Amino acid sequence: MHRRLLRSALLLVAVILLGLEIGHGVEAAPRTPSARPRLRTRTIRPMITVRKFLFTSNRDADKQDIYLAAQLTEGLVIQRLTTHPANDNSPSWSPDGQRIVFKSNRDDTYDGDIYTMKVDGTDLQRLTIAGGIDWYPRWSPKGDRIVWERWTGKMDVWVMDADGSNKQNLTPDQPAFDGLADWSPDGEHIVFTSARDGHRQIYRMNADGSNVVRLTNSQTTDGWPAWSPDGTRIAFTRETDDYPDVYVMKSDGTGVTKITNYTCSKVPGCSDGHPRWSASGKTIIFASTRDADWDIYVMDADGSNCKRLTDAPGKDWEPDYLIFR
Repeated sequence: MHRRLLRSALLLVAVILLGLEIGHGVEAAPRTPSARPRLRTRTIRPMITVRKFLFTSNRDADKQDIYLAAQLTEGLVIQRLTTHPANDNSPSWSPDGQRIVFKSNRDDTYDGDIYTMKVDGTDLQRLTIAGGIDWYPRWSPKGDRIVWERWTGKMDVWVMDADGSNKQNLTPDQPAFDGLADWSPDGEHIVFTSARDGHRQIYRMNADGSNVVRLTNSQTTDGWPAWSPDGTRIAFTRETDDYPDVYVMKSDGTGVTKITNYTCSKVPGCSDGHPRWSASGKTIIFASTRDADWDIYVMDADGSNCKRLTDAPGKDWEPDYLIFR
């Protein structure tokens, strides 16, 4: 009975925490000591460590929406943030955890634009009005800039201020694909995917687009780079035999290590991708089809202790932890 009551209390606290700041344990208030002098009382103070992540899903409709999940020992508490008839996807936390930047085609039936909103889904602000498709936005560590990719006949990496001003194309002179970008923890560099040398590989450049350096040199397709919070490592996706796995390398491109190598039993081949780091750098959240549908998983940074986080009909993908805090 006591265990059931404690579990119910934990889940109630989790629901409350979905509207609060992330990252700290929540302690139950101590009981008032009994007035009886001989009655010995015991105070129970459960500590609840909450990790939140965003993800894209079509679990509730035949469309894409953005969801917020609180990850607890007892399980997940999931909240749907967008309910517009259009597609909303590619969510990314602001560094203070107060806003979300994402892509939506709610104001254009084909093209997509970049928007921000509060974590509860209110205060929607449109940042771009493009003649093409804007996608995959990411906040800078200081929260003052956003990097994203824009398709206007070719894909390029763009940056703008957090209010949508001062837009700049960082890769205007390259005819090949440039996109899927992420910031270094100090905000001085951007890691991105490019096909400028034949097929998609991982590159690094200064935040103003200068000094481009190639980091991977494989005969496969590399993409979806994500910089670790301490700046020493980059997680990314590498496709071999048409199925991607998650890899990790040092930030200079050396020490490439494959950390997912799952043998699929439910499907002829499975995909592991969209890696994102936790704030501690000890775990990586990612999306996978290893259990048939796209779902969200978490593993240690070396690929061990993999656990499935979501298990719902439909497709759950594009996870994002809050890390720059």
